Amino acid sequence: MKKRHKIIIKAFRDLGGKATLGELSEKTGLHVNRLSQSMYSMGQYINLVFLGGRGKDQKYEIKD
Repeated sequence: MKKRHKIIIKAFRDLGGKATLGELSEKTGLHVNRLSQSMYSMGQYINLVFLGGRGKDQKYEIKD
């Protein structure tokens, strides 16, 4: 797992398991575009569900 993925997963957990790309960007310091690109590959490590939205308002949730 890449360091970036670990940072994003920790941010998700800190935000209660559900967050928009904008919230994750604020929490991690990563650009929204970089986060958006990472969401697909993170599916290898966690059960990540896309809840809808566009741009920085795209919302995701970690399902246990």
